This record gives sequence, C-alpha cells and structure tokens, in this order.
Amino acid sequence: VAVRRSRHALFQAALLALVLAAAFLAGYHYTATYTLLSPRACVLYENERIVQQPVQLHNLTAVLTARAEEYVRARGDVHEAFGRRGGGGRGGRGEGGVERGGGGSSGSGSGGS
Repeated sequence: VAVRRSRHALFQAALLALVLAAAFLAGYHYTATYTLLSPRACVLYENERIVQQPVQLHNLTAVLTARAEEYVRARGDVHEAFGRRGGGGRGGRGEGGVERGGGGSSGSGSGGS
C-alpha cells in the first residue's frame, strides 16, 4: 500500500513538473514571438510609412540624427529653425532684447537676500 502511494505521489509530481514546463515554454514562445521582445515586432515609422522592419538598433541614433539634420537644413536657416534671429549664440540677446543664458545675476540661482 505504501509503495502504491509513493508511486502515485511520484507520478503526480512528474505530471505537475511536465505541466509547469509546458506552461513556461508556451509563455516564453508567446513573449519571444508576439511581443516587443521580438525584433520582428519592432518597426520604425516615418509618418505613416514603415522605414525599417526590424529596426536596426546598432545605428538608430546616427540615422535619426542625420534625418533631423536633413530636416533642419531643408527648411533654410538653422537659426530660424530654432527660433533665433541673426547669429545669436549662447549668452546673446534673443527676440525683443531679452537676455538668454550668459550666467548673469538676473534673478534665479543660489545665493540669497
């Protein structure tokens, strides 16, 4: 009688291990195939057009930077594209004579009164 129970318990444990392994493999297959972990599921769009599928991550920053530079150059003056007039670099005066940057003592910052 004890041997029967022992075999029955062993069979139940083996069956449980088999069910758990099958569930794990099914979950892994779903995650790797149908979610964003799958490289085939990652798509790069430009407007409504697919540009890359799968996305090539090794050069994505370079591709997006080049595309942004191309976009700004196609619209004319780079300073106008960023809302600046003339050659006003850092610390210069923006529109309306308002001081931008420069680190003067105008208002914010640490130090107190």
